Amino acid sequence: MIEPHMLMRLEELTHFLTAGGHNAAALGKHLAEKTLQTFDLISVYFFRSDADGKMRYAGGHNLPEKVTDKWPSFDFEADIPLTECIKSQKIIWLTGRDEWESQYPQMKE
Repeated sequence: MIEPHMLMRLEELTHFLTAGGHNAAALGKHLAEKTLQTFDLISVYFFRSDADGKMRYAGGHNLPEKVTDKWPSFDFEADIPLTECIKSQKIIWLTGRDEWESQYPQMKE
């Protein structure tokens, strides 16, 4: 069940999104600082699916460029959280690094 304070945050997110003109960095910042702050998020990132079927980093919040510039593209069939969320139709996946590495050993790399 969604708690009332989360409904208010979702309403704020809806207003933010309908205002338009936001890039991935602005959306990531809004999600981290306004919508999902009760989860103590430290970063938010978005990927896009390109015409070649590869998933590529599209932007986010609180991620250094020296990290994101080195991120490879991923095949849709890769066994990583990003592709798993798409296959299982999950919209948001919240977890810590320890959980990533135990569920997806490939993420250690």
